[in-house]
Amino acid sequence: MKKILFTLLLAILCLSALLCFSACGDDGNGLAFTLSEDGKSYALSGIGSCTDKDIVIPSEYDGKPVTSIADYALSNSGISSVVVPDTVTYIGNGAFAGCSRLKSINIPDSVTYIGYSAFQYCLSLESINIPDSVTYIGSSAFYECQNLSNASVGKNVQYIGPSTFFNCPNLTYNEYGNCYYLGSEANKYLILISAKSTDITSASIPSSTKFIGRCAFANCSKLTSVAIPESVIFIDYQAFNGCNMLSDINIPDGVKYIGAEAFRGCTNAIETEGDVSYVDKWVIGCKKNATSVTLRNDTVGIAGGAFYECQILNTVVIPDSVKTIGYMAFSFSGISYITIPDTVTLINSSAFTGCLHLQSISFEKPDGWFATHTPIATSGKSVDFTNATNNVEILTNNSASGDYFKHN
Repeated sequence: MKKILFTLLLAILCLSALLCFSACGDDGNGLAFTLSEDGKSYALSGIGSCTDKDIVIPSEYDGKPVTSIADYALSNSGISSVVVPDTVTYIGNGAFAGCSRLKSINIPDSVTYIGYSAFQYCLSLESINIPDSVTYIGSSAFYECQNLSNASVGKNVQYIGPSTFFNCPNLTYNEYGNCYYLGSEANKYLILISAKSTDITSASIPSSTKFIGRCAFANCSKLTSVAIPESVIFIDYQAFNGCNMLSDINIPDGVKYIGAEAFRGCTNAIETEGDVSYVDKWVIGCKKNATSVTLRNDTVGIAGGAFYECQILNTVVIPDSVKTIGYMAFSFSGISYITIPDTVTLINSSAFTGCLHLQSISFEKPDGWFATHTPIATSGKSVDFTNATNNVEILTNNSASGDYFKHN
């Protein structure tokens, strides 16, 4: 009888140990991990069985480094703090989105990528330090972080998506002239967040500013002049919306992205030729009743949403001066055929989404294109654009984070 009881007790202990191992993992504190395709590293992929509120992500799991935090890995969880190891290089889309109790997290200087909506609706987050190693910050990364009071953004960031710090009412900003900025000690004026007042009449932007944020000058109806420096590469959604007194806007050659409605209502700055509206050398809009348009020969870019929902538009002729086709530029339009000239080097995500009548997208030189999750990439997955019919399937089905680029 004793032998039987001993055997049963031993079995129970072994089962308990097995369950504990399954729950706690190998130094993972119950967190869930996924092995990479090449089998060399792990990604934190979920909260797993972990009940801790203060999370310490291990630098290794099962003998391999933890190099990324997967898309939506800890989203909507009840965590309060996170320690990220210096093995992590990638923080995925929505990784911490909706973590309304998250107060603190470190971003080590190993991280290069912060995905879109990574910290969106982290309502309790108090401060964030984005190191110089980060080159990409996706759209809405810190959207609605309403308790965020301090944010430092490293000097080497090359892309900050739309609405990254939008509606963060408690942020402390750097000041220059009559505008508020975010940056770091190395560059305090990296991102122009907003004008100090909608009553300003002019604005002087520092030569170190790269990004003009969402609604930065929205409804500055008395603004008559602004000099955009050559350093600027990004002008966000509705940046100058309602600046009806603004005229003679010069957009620098280095600008790679202009968001939808960036110059909406800038009646003195907008030039209309035929059915197409321009600001400087960028197409910003088109009349909804247009059926066929030929863009001006000096056009260098097509802004986000420029032809959005032009449902009876059938053809657009793009000159060989255009370099950029913006986010949702032709989305839900009626175009049937389009040719992409060799000068185009960037097609932003969703440029042709919802184009139900599109039958052919021809590339003058289809070689050398790559698909990527970021418009600043220098490498990516090679894309074959030789077949005009197949191109329609590729470019109308691309995800919200899919961009296409080619090297000059």
